[in-house]
Amino acid sequence: MDILNKNFRQWGFFHENLSVDEAMVKYFGHHPAKQFIRVKPVRFGFKDWMVYSSSGYCYAFEVYCGKDNEKEEESIGLGVNVVISLLEHLENPVDHVIDSIIFYDP
Repeated sequence: MDILNKNFRQWGFFHENLSVDEAMVKYFGHHPAKQFIRVKPVRFGFKDWMVYSSSGYCYAFEVYCGKDNEKEEESIGLGVNVVISLLEHLENPVDHVIDSIIFYDP
């Protein structure tokens, strides 16, 4: 995953407008990180968080592996933690406009 993220960013960030969203990668085997989300078109698989351009180019992604007690602060929530974590891949985040499309269904 680190090698892929490095290769995605090898020429830098060439878009000003970036988005943060989640995606499901279809997987039906057994793995502790596999998720089941009833309302998604792909219901079984790995949940990925991505930062990508308006043209769809992925700059970085992270696989969601469940709650991380060390990393997650209850006061700001999962969505904000994900956005902050993905923005760490940017060299200068203030040069970009971030559109976060994260839905929370309690």
